[in-house]
Amino acid sequence: EILMLGRGLHYGIWIVTQRADASLFANGSRDNFMCILALGRLSKEQKNMLFSGEELPERSYQQGEGVILLDGREVEEVKIPWVTDVPGWRKHMLDTLGQSADGNVRREG
Repeated sequence: EILMLGRGLHYGIWIVTQRADASLFANGSRDNFMCILALGRLSKEQKNMLFSGEELPERSYQQGEGVILLDGREVEEVKIPWVTDVPGWRKHMLDTLGQSADGNVRREG
């Protein structure tokens, strides 16, 4: 229910799981996800559960590769890059968001 209510109020919920299983997503909850990302190898059952009715490429995905289904779009293949410079990545993200490394909002001018 929280998925359905949250979507109606424009709130999002991130759910991350190692293995998607139907018992985790009962009562039509899968229909309320706006974004489904699956990385790595998927069993036939997982493909059917997560991407029911969608055409998926017939291939085996490696680490960091997979498919994404965004609300209202077709399934797309994705590749997530490996981040080797975590401090540099963090600084870039904070700079982009306008924050200093200590979490305070940076004032310009």
